Amino acid sequence: EIPTFGKSDSSYEEVVHPFYSFWQGYSTKKSYAWLNVYDITEAPNRKVVKVMEKENKKVRDKAKKERNEEIRNLVTFVKKRDKRVQAHLKYKQEKKSSDLKKSEEQRQNRLKEKKEEMASYQESEWSKFSNFEKELENIELNVAHQFGDISDTEESNDEYDELETDRPRPTIKNETLHCIACNKIFKTIKAFQNHENSKKHKENIAILKLYQGNEDILLSESDSCSEQSHKEDSRVLNEIEHTPLEKNRTSESSDSQSLERQIHEELPKKKR
Repeated sequence: EIPTFGKSDSSYEEVVHPFYSFWQGYSTKKSYAWLNVYDITEAPNRKVVKVMEKENKKVRDKAKKERNEEIRNLVTFVKKRDKRVQAHLKYKQEKKSSDLKKSEEQRQNRLKEKKEEMASYQESEWSKFSNFEKELENIELNVAHQFGDISDTEESNDEYDELETDRPRPTIKNETLHCIACNKIFKTIKAFQNHENSKKHKENIAILKLYQGNEDILLSESDSCSEQSHKEDSRVLNEIEHTPLEKNRTSESSDSQSLERQIHEELPKKKR
């Protein structure tokens, strides 16, 4: 069935589109036999008949093609000027623009949401990092309190650093397990406690105490005359030589002699 052209207000999908689709695919059903150039009945043999039929077919096909193109061109000409088609094309153009605009808005919204998520994620990560630093500080304080090696004030730390500036000392990762008297570092608390009970550690502690006590005495009497200072130094040396370091002096006489030599080496000579 051939579709109708319709009216000015006809639906594009139901009337206009089917009409133009049919005629744009038009193909004539006429044979165009009247355009044959040769009469095959007059052919002398079969071979000549085949040649005549071939030439006649070329003429008919050419005429059919021209007719089909003529009709299709006419349909295209009318379609371009059909207001119903123009209105439909305009509607499609507006719809396409609207879809592109919506798509762009959605893309911008997704991009905005992504940026907000990234900003929120970064704030969350910084917050976690800040909390982690606080927790780490609390852990360090708890560990320091547990082992009892905490500086009372920052001022005391600064004073200690100033006094120890000129003295070379090794880098220590955990000062709570560092024996200052023996200048040794221990990895475990148990090893540190065993070292505190050792004979060598006690000897070094005694030497350190004597050295510090003698240094205080020398500093307090720095304004005295040279003769009095010499007598005081002699008195201090006599006291140190007769000071018992351990209860069992008889059984450890050799250790006592070694300790006395260390005391003489450690004691600083007062400037005259």
